[in-house]
Amino acid sequence: MERDLSVLASLLTSTGRLCEARAMAVWEPVEDQLHLLADWQLDQPLFDLVRRGWRELERELRAGRQVMPRPDVLLLPLLARDGTLLGVLHYAGTPLPAGPKQALLNETAEDVKELLASTLPPEATTRRMRPLLPVDLDGEPDTFTRRTYGALVERCGGDVSAAAALLAMARSMFYDRMDACGLSRWKRPKRSGEAGG
Repeated sequence: MERDLSVLASLLTSTGRLCEARAMAVWEPVEDQLHLLADWQLDQPLFDLVRRGWRELERELRAGRQVMPRPDVLLLPLLARDGTLLGVLHYAGTPLPAGPKQALLNETAEDVKELLASTLPPEATTRRMRPLLPVDLDGEPDTFTRRTYGALVERCGGDVSAAAALLAMARSMFYDRMDACGLSRWKRPKRSGEAGG
């Protein structure tokens, strides 16, 4: 059955906006070339960078490694369970530090991989991180980050360990991120030897 490419385009648009990307795209390898399946704001130089550089990029991506052909471009391989390269998620923009936006990009890669692997018509549902993120595209980045971490902890029932695990992050790092965001609602547990106050 034919894929519903509008689902891919919608997924790229929402992820691109939330991650403050410059552009996003999904590519599919066919024989010795890459074919563009869907994109959001992809311009000609970004198109050419991946399409013309495919021969150099292909080996690394087929091995399951992320590739950065430029400091502002990240290519994520989308591998099937048997290791076959199903596609490539193309992100262009400021490199994302570990945190909710990076987790969202990784979740999008998983969703796209499932869509590409599916022989059934894909449904526009997402099961993991995306429902946990507040959609406030007009807010300031600091406010977005604070709301994202807060919403994630709330959705995890106040369990900071569970929230950190969702982001594949150590709990101590998650607490540090929350402190940096000014979130004091969920206090860091006292370590042994710390004085109460």
